[in-house]
Amino acid sequence: MIVSKFNALPRFQRIMLIIAFTAAMLLFFLPSGQSSPARDTRYKIGQAYPLPISNLVSLAGDAEIASVEKPLKWQKFTVQSGESLAVIFDKAGLSPATLYRLINSDEGAKSSQNCVPGMKSGWVSTKTGSW
Repeated sequence: MIVSKFNALPRFQRIMLIIAFTAAMLLFFLPSGQSSPARDTRYKIGQAYPLPISNLVSLAGDAEIASVEKPLKWQKFTVQSGESLAVIFDKAGLSPATLYRLINSDEGAKSSQNCVPGMKSGWVSTKTGSW
């Protein structure tokens, strides 16, 4: 639609529109001439830079700090004859939904479904039971 209207214009007007559009684009992409003072803000490899603790607290937020402070508990288990992951998760106090999410989290996790008697494993969880 725009192309047909553009082609309907007389040749002189089309040329003037092309020149005006090109000039506008050149002015848009050219630097302004006012440059800010050069300041080297790049970090150097191997250089230590101070970071006040107050910045860390404001970046993390209260919820994340609280989750870091929760004590962790390492749960170990040995697979007994006749046990499956469902039984092991039940003994550990974890829900079947947690087992389902673990198994379906990625392809590598699917290999954890193969339990054999005597196999030892474990995981770290919070006191609330989440892992």
